[in-house]
Amino acid sequence: MVRPRAGRTPSPIPDPDSPLGRLAGYLRGLREQAGDPSFEALSYETKRTGRGYSQSSLRSAATGKVLPTLDVAEAFVRACVDYAQTNPELAHSATRDWVAKELVGEVVRYYQNAAHHSALPGQPAQASGTSAPKSSTSAAASNDATSADEEPGPATPGSVSPLPEPERSGAKALRRRRRLALTAIAAALVAVTVLAASNLVDHADQAGASPGSSTTPPGPEPAAENTRRAPEPARTPTDGGTVLAGRSQCRGASPKGPATINPCISVTGDALHYLVRVTAQEPISDLAIHVWLIDVTTGQRLTNTLRYCQATLIAVDQTAECGPATTRPEPGHHYVAAADITVGHVEQPPLWKNPGATGLSTAGVLWPPPTR
Repeated sequence: MVRPRAGRTPSPIPDPDSPLGRLAGYLRGLREQAGDPSFEALSYETKRTGRGYSQSSLRSAATGKVLPTLDVAEAFVRACVDYAQTNPELAHSATRDWVAKELVGEVVRYYQNAAHHSALPGQPAQASGTSAPKSSTSAAASNDATSADEEPGPATPGSVSPLPEPERSGAKALRRRRRLALTAIAAALVAVTVLAASNLVDHADQAGASPGSSTTPPGPEPAAENTRRAPEPARTPTDGGTVLAGRSQCRGASPKGPATINPCISVTGDALHYLVRVTAQEPISDLAIHVWLIDVTTGQRLTNTLRYCQATLIAVDQTAECGPATTRPEPGHHYVAAADITVGHVEQPPLWKNPGATGLSTAGVLWPPPTR
């Protein structure tokens, strides 16, 4: 049996909102719920079932930089399922309900969207692990871009490759570049003009609004840059802690610095509910507690769901809770509750400086829950 080993922090998905980024986010979510096995362990699982894919192929599938083959994506899913079944003590409890056929069907839908998007003009169309010969003309025309199956090279942005031979074809390529550059400049000027006009309209609308009225744009509330977030007082739970509505998924107490963290999430037909329970391992005079949701389907943290609490834990084993909170996110997506703690007064989790960091998270839940 191949056991997981401490791995490197995964690089952020370059464009988590793109179809390719959503595919990578889905694969990463499955791997985390399966117990965060190493890619060596996942490769072992594929070989054990006779499919046999390398660590590099599986790792590449979850980067969000290249489109894997459908076989690799399916093998990744089945390897996570097999690993979770073989190592139940390492996997999240939600994996007990996993059905390989359903998860494969889900990844096929993500793959089809990503493949369709990659086939559009101007998008990389090659799948990971394949290569196609490049002509000198196509190489010169794409010197500012990286192909779908290559890592960025050492060239600096804006560097220009030598013109191909013969000289006549090089002059033609140069003229083509100039025309493309002029077209791009013209498009940028049009965009700036449209944006300026839109701002003027917005100012006019605000000036004409009646006193006391406000307009709230759809979607998450933007965080105010110059206002301080006031912490909520952490709650002292009784009788074992708050019980969330619906079926709860809790991570279990996980050590972090001077305390243990146990985030929980539950789903009902009306909303998602989440909180975090923190237990002191030593006296702590000031402790910032944060809990938030992550959209596993897109790989993005939902910043508008952040709850910030401040606690003082004067005795070992004293417990505090931040939450519960309730929200109605985008339907049809999988979500986890994530949490972190920091000694002192900190409005946002310091780990948010790393776009790929997730904190300590629960197993994933689907919202709204499927109807039986």
